[in-house]
Amino acid sequence: MTQGSSLGPKTFIAYTEEINSVFADHRLGRHCFADDTQAYVATVPSQAHRIAPRLQHYIADVAAWCGASRLLTQPTEN
Repeated sequence: MTQGSSLGPKTFIAYTEEINSVFADHRLGRHCFADDTQAYVATVPSQAHRIAPRLQHYIADVAAWCGASRLLTQPTEN
């Protein structure tokens, strides 16, 4: 989601709580922090081609949810 949000941690969590349904719909794992959310899925390298479309749909749904909630997404840097 957004790191360094202008919302306080509790307000951010309350505001973004409904994003949990997007994770549930896509059966993804997640780590939620005060102002950051990370999605993940575990797979073996030989099955990555099967996971990619699922992640693409998830990203599109998150982007749509963020747009509707007036939030911006920011990818993390490696």
